[in-house]
Amino acid sequence: MLSICISFAASAFSKIVKEEGFHTSTVKNIAASSFGGNYTISKFNGDSVVVRVSLECKDFAAYNAFMMKYMVTMNNTSGSLILRTDKIPSSAGTLIYEIFIPSDIPVDISSDKSNISVKDLKVNLKLNINDGVLFTDNLSGSLNVTTEKMDIDIKANSLIASITAKNSTVNYMSKGGKLTLNNTSGNNKINVVAYTELEVQTTSGDIHVLLPKTIDCNLYISTIKRPIIMNLEEVMLKGNITSNLVKGSMGKGGGEIKISTQTGDLSLSNAVMLGK
Repeated sequence: MLSICISFAASAFSKIVKEEGFHTSTVKNIAASSFGGNYTISKFNGDSVVVRVSLECKDFAAYNAFMMKYMVTMNNTSGSLILRTDKIPSSAGTLIYEIFIPSDIPVDISSDKSNISVKDLKVNLKLNINDGVLFTDNLSGSLNVTTEKMDIDIKANSLIASITAKNSTVNYMSKGGKLTLNNTSGNNKINVVAYTELEVQTTSGDIHVLLPKTIDCNLYISTIKRPIIMNLEEVMLKGNITSNLVKGSMGKGGGEIKISTQTGDLSLSNAVMLGK
C-alpha cells in the first residue's frame, strides 16, 4: 500500500477480506463501486490483474462482525471485472481496495467518498467520486474525473485529463498532453504548472497558472468581473491585451492555452508560483 499524501484511517487491526487474480486475457475492463473506502492503483509486473480488499478496524472481533454481516463481491463476466461493496456503517472500519494492473486496462471507480492514489502508471482511468482526495505521481495515459468536492493533486507525464469539479482544489502539473477542466458552479481553487495544453473554464473559481519561461503557445485568457493579473518575465507576448482579455501568442505560438472565469481571480505568471 502506498504511503503518500493520503492519510488512511488509523486502526489497530488490518486483515484481507478478499483477494483474487485474473489473467489479462480474461479482463477487458474493471468497474468498482462502493459507498466509501480508499483505493490504490498500482503497476503489476506480470500477466495478471490482482484485486485485494482489506479491512482496517479496531480488533479481530470487529473484523469477524463485519464478515458476518457484509460482503465484498468480485465477478468476472465476459471480460468485465466487477468489484462491488454495498453500504456499510463507518463504525465497521475502513475498506482498502488495492488494484494491481500490468497495463492501461480501463478502470472505472464510483464512490460516495473515497481517497484515490495512483503512482508510476499508464492509465485509462475514470473516476466518479462525490468527496475525497485524488493523488497521482508520474501518471500518463487518460484520466477522467467527475466530483462534487475533492482535493486533487496530479503530477503527470503526457496525460490527457478531463476534470469536472465543484468546490474542489486542483493542483495540476504535467510535462505534456492536455488538461480540460470545467465547472458550472461552486468555488474551485485551481493551480496549474503548464507544460501542457490547457482548457479551463469556471464561473466563480480562482485560477492560477505558472508557465515555463520558454514556451511556444497561443493564449486566450478572459475574465468578466476582475482584471487578469500577469507576471511574465523575459517573454515576448504578442496580440490583443486588455485588463480582461489576453488573445495572442507567446514565443513562436503553438499549443492552445484557453482559460476563462466569470467572477474568480485569474493570474498568469512565468516567474514564481503564485499563492493558492
